[in-house]
Amino acid sequence: MKKILVVAVIWFLPFLGYGAPQLLRADYIFLHKVQSAIGADPNVQVGKSLIINPKNPADTVLAIQVTGANASEKGQALATLLISEKDCYGVVVHLHVLDAQGIRIAPGELPTTFADTKVLYETALADNWYFLEVLSREIGEKPRQIGYDGFVAFRFIAVQYYNDSLGNAIGCGNEVAQNVFADLTQLTAIQKSGVKISMTTERVKVPTRKPWRQRVRDFFSAL
Repeated sequence: MKKILVVAVIWFLPFLGYGAPQLLRADYIFLHKVQSAIGADPNVQVGKSLIINPKNPADTVLAIQVTGANASEKGQALATLLISEKDCYGVVVHLHVLDAQGIRIAPGELPTTFADTKVLYETALADNWYFLEVLSREIGEKPRQIGYDGFVAFRFIAVQYYNDSLGNAIGCGNEVAQNVFADLTQLTAIQKSGVKISMTTERVKVPTRKPWRQRVRDFFSAL
């Protein structure tokens, strides 16, 4: 009788709101994305949680601290390059870049030339694992760069971050690095200022044939 009662209680819990799946809020998904992308730098520490304004819960802060030998230059560049805030379905997350002492760094003015934009990205993302380089027309393939002075290049890899979306079987968000950094940086604002720059992903040659050892194994396994 006790077992039947326990089973009945467990069965009714979801209808009472207990045990039902609780999806992560958009602002916390954004937090995990920033942690994975911007935090892929040994000298950048992204806060483990959001700092919620007690007077206005819809107004939160995500702290990003920069340390290391070039913390001053890197911190200033990162504060300028990153978006200042992100509206996550009504909850506004403000990105605050801090120096090694925990003091907030004020963003500088956005560049208006390709040369300055190149320096800004290279300084801010110099040690970020996803970032490769900034390509210019002088060293790139000119026919593929018509209309642009250059591209910010990223690795051919996805940025993974925790996401409890029911559409993903393992609770993991996956986005190409190029798209993630386009979303987190001031790319659109820089483009509107007249700088002809965009983003790209490194070219990776996909093997068309299996390694010879694998082909030998396949041959003998088919006998």
